[in-house]
Amino acid sequence: MIAEYLAPFLEDPPDALILGCTHYPVLKEPIREYLGGGTVLIDSAEEAARVVDILLSETQVRRTGSPGRSSSS
Repeated sequence: MIAEYLAPFLEDPPDALILGCTHYPVLKEPIREYLGGGTVLIDSAEEAARVVDILLSETQVRRTGSPGRSSSS
C-alpha cells in the first residue's frame, strides 16, 4: 500500500512529508524506509503538541501542580 501511494514521490523525493492523519505515524518507519533518508517526516500530532506546549508556556497557563490536585493546594 505504501508503494502504491508513494511511488510518484520516488522520482523526485520531497524534502519533507507531513503525516497528516492519526494512523500515519504507525507507518512512519516503513514510509521512511521506502522514501529513503532524504525526506523528513513530520508527525502532525507531535507538532500540534509542541505548539500547544509553547503557547501554554508563553501565556503562563501551563499547570504546574500534580495531576488531580489544584495548583492552590
